[in-house]
Amino acid sequence: MDVLLDLLTKAWPPAVAFVLGAVGGLKWPRIWRRVRGHSDVQVHVEQDPQIIHANAPDWVSFPQFVARRREALPPAPAGKATEMPKWAAKLDGYAAHNMDLLVTITAWEDRGVVVSALRVDAKACNLPEGYVLTRPVGGASMEFKRMEVTLSSWATNVLSKVPGGEIVEPFAFQLDRGESAQFHLIVHANGDESKVAAYEWTATLDLVVGGRHREVRIDNNGKPFILVNREQRPELWWVNNEWTDQSTI
Repeated sequence: MDVLLDLLTKAWPPAVAFVLGAVGGLKWPRIWRRVRGHSDVQVHVEQDPQIIHANAPDWVSFPQFVARRREALPPAPAGKATEMPKWAAKLDGYAAHNMDLLVTITAWEDRGVVVSALRVDAKACNLPEGYVLTRPVGGASMEFKRMEVTLSSWATNVLSKVPGGEIVEPFAFQLDRGESAQFHLIVHANGDESKVAAYEWTATLDLVVGGRHREVRIDNNGKPFILVNREQRPELWWVNNEWTDQSTI
């Protein structure tokens, strides 16, 4: 018995060192992210044009669909056209014709990321009666680096463009540890699909992290985005402090 205890005593320190070394060698940040259900990369999708176009001229309109009778429509919000999406959301409205999102991708401090592709899925959805409402603006168009998407119920088109409209390929880029990248995600409704009243759509970022393929979904807080198609509902413009038929302007 004394001999056995002596052997255990001598073996204990190396065993403890082995266990501690194994535990210390584990990738705790990655394990903790998995425990908490976090992705292998941080993705933030900004939808508020007041943030996306902060300090920019009032040069971009943001058509919004609202399912109300004309006489029940409240006045347009004061200020810039960037106020329209929040105003319409309070009326259970949706974006119409196009959407402008700002996507920020950030690699965790312990792991680099290769962003290899952006895929967009779209399908037709129903739409109640109502109006597409616009605050018209003036000025030049605004250009920036972007992924430009034209939704389709059968073949959505995704193009990577730089300021000026030049198409660049491929979309792929690499982020070092802790590095961030931003791009605009400009989404257009396909007016050629006359039988589609509106689209539900989501996007997927294809990533390579630690030599493995990963996917990150881009959506509206767990739900698909909705974008109303062109020429599907009558349009009204806010002119002279009243909603006016766009066809008469």
